[in-house]
Amino acid sequence: MNARLLTLVCIAAACRVAAAQPHGGDVLLTLDTAIRTNDDNGPQRVFASEMGEVLPDFTDEPGFDNAPGTFPVPSSIGFDVPDALRVWNGTDFSQVSPARMEVAFSTLSRLTPEAPGVVVGFSLPVGSNGEWHRHLEFTLLPPAGSGVYLLTLRLWSTDPDIGASEPFWVVFNNGADEPTHDAAIDWVRENFLSPACDPDLNQDGNVDQDDVSYLVNVIGGGENPTGIDPDFNLDGNADQDDLSALINVVAGGSCP
Repeated sequence: MNARLLTLVCIAAACRVAAAQPHGGDVLLTLDTAIRTNDDNGPQRVFASEMGEVLPDFTDEPGFDNAPGTFPVPSSIGFDVPDALRVWNGTDFSQVSPARMEVAFSTLSRLTPEAPGVVVGFSLPVGSNGEWHRHLEFTLLPPAGSGVYLLTLRLWSTDPDIGASEPFWVVFNNGADEPTHDAAIDWVRENFLSPACDPDLNQDGNVDQDDVSYLVNVIGGGENPTGIDPDFNLDGNADQDDLSALINVVAGGSCP
């Protein structure tokens, strides 16, 4: 049974339990003025995946999911590949992989570029309930080898009022040991993401509800003695979304 047929069989078998609840482990999508990527703990742009668990050099993880009603109907969500596939050299991801990756869904497919550049992907329609639950198929093509690979993606909507997501990264493990995979993931987070946020907005040495109250006051036009930027989630606006992002971090979630 080939990879795509197996994927379709798995999807069919799971469809009764897939009902409207986002799946843990998927890239969870939210929407403000643009598409945002998240994991179970909040905003996230680096995701891990294991290849070869069903077929060699193949996986359909991570999938993409969101709460019903997130996206307008009708519309579609698509992806771009903004860089060549990279391979971990033990130190960084500066090396372009000699193997390319196919990103596919049913009869649609795209290949990662051979050299740094952008490949425009394809789009798939949003469900009638506003949910976009999709598992793309990722296949490492010959000369595939054991190692850790880095794929850069960006999501976009056919709705002109919805902005594209920021680039995000999937770190694929194709037969390497887990310490190597973990080291590669850590490197991406340390080198591709913005510096960690400082949620102690009132600078009193504690991260707590007082910081949330401080941000509420600043966004409302109040005094800002510590000089913090109220755009906590760095989306270009100082609004309720910044409060939500800060509350998530105070509760132990990841920085936006």
